[in-house]
Formats: sequence, C-alpha cells, structure tokens
Amino acid sequence: MYKRAFIQIPILIGIIATAIAATGIGYFTIKQNQEKSKLRQEITTLRNKIEEQIITSPQNSPIETIAPPKVENKIPPTHKPTPQPTQTPSPTPTPIPLPNPSPSPTPNFNKEYALNNIYTLLQQRAVEINQQKQSQTQLASQLNSILQQINQIKLDYYAEVESINNDSWLTESVRRARIAHAAEDANYEIEKLKTQYDILMVQYGAISLNYQVSQNITIPNDYTVWRIEGSLDGLSGTMYNNQGQTYRWDCVDYSNCTLY
Repeated sequence: MYKRAFIQIPILIGIIATAIAATGIGYFTIKQNQEKSKLRQEITTLRNKIEEQIITSPQNSPIETIAPPKVENKIPPTHKPTPQPTQTPSPTPTPIPLPNPSPSPTPNFNKEYALNNIYTLLQQRAVEINQQKQSQTQLASQLNSILQQINQIKLDYYAEVESINNDSWLTESVRRARIAHAAEDANYEIEKLKTQYDILMVQYGAISLNYQVSQNITIPNDYTVWRIEGSLDGLSGTMYNNQGQTYRWDCVDYSNCTLY
C-alpha cells in the first residue's frame, strides 16, 4: 500500500507541473495576442493620420499656375543705375601749429611760387578724381549687368511655366511639381545675383569725388610758414600764415588759378 502511494506521488507532481505550464503558456499567448492587437490598432491609427495629411487634387480640376518669384529691383531694369554716392562731410581741418618766425627782414611774399604749389596740389587731386570716376563707371556697368541677368532669369521662368502648362501629356501633379521646381531654381539664381549687387552697391557708395586740399608750404624769401586750406572740390581756398596775412585763391579748372 505504501509502495503504491509512493509510486503515485511523482505522477501527481507531473500532472500538477503540466497544468501549471499549460496555464503559463496560455497566459503568455493571450498577452502576446493582446500586444499584437494593440500594435495593429496603433499602426491603423497612424496610417489614417498620414492619409488625412496627404493633399489630393481632383483629376479634372484646372491647372493653377504658380505665381512667379517676386524680385525687388533696387534699380529699374529699363534704366541704368543712378545711385548717388554717399557724401560724407569732410572733417573740419585742424590748423597745424605754425612755428614762431625767426627775426628776419620784412617778408617778401613770392606769389608765383605759391601758385605753383597750388597747381601741383590740384593736379594730384585731379588724377585721383579721374581714377575714382573710372571706378564708378565700371561699378555702374556691373550693377546694370546684374539687373539684366535677373530680368533674363524671370523671362526664362515665365517661358518655362507657359511651356509646362501647354504640355497636354503631363498630369496635373507632374505640372505642379515642375513649375514649383522651376520657381525654386529661378529664386535661387536671383538671390545669388542680389547678393553680388548689394556688395557692389556698398563699393559704389564708398567712392567720394571730393577731396580736402590741405597742405603747409614754405615760400622762399618769406620767413613764415603758409597754410593752404581748400574747398571740398579743391577749386578755391585760402592761404594764411601766423603773421595774420591771408590770401584768397580761386581756380577755373585744375590748372588755371588766381591768387589775390
């Protein structure tokens, strides 16, 4: 009797273990099915949201032409650029301290020598002004060329849009995509040209054709130091020394001056 009971105990333990294992497998199977069901539901919800965001156009709706890029020309394309150079007022010249005159006879002012000094100074200014004028002309030509390039890009874009719209073999979605791509390319090229234009405009505005004529001169047989102070255009001014003597000079051009 005891022997039979001893033999049945392992069998009973096996049955219990099998039942527990079956219960665990069933639990995990149910859990896994729930997770799969939840995942499928989330995927379905996400797909619906994506489909709601997709813009679909009716097959028979008319083609809408994308508006051409807006380009703000700083100078009208039909005219040459006429920007005005920035005029910066020259600072008021600070008189250079003049040395005290040495004991000497009555000064003998040499007017011819003084005029020669003025001529030399004005000739230097004339050369500089001519160089700056040439620089202005070159920059103006480059600015006008950039504006012409911008206008050509716009014309090419309009022609391409018209060609796309007239192509009956293209679907609506393809037309829209090509027009959008053409607009993007045109705007990209125009922005590059506008950057070049702005840089050249800064250079153009920095050129000034006005020069302050200012110089000290020593006149032979005159024992004082004279100061030449000219106007912005360099065609008129005064000469004075530390003795209170003052002369006025005026010029018709950069080589015909009068001292009085």
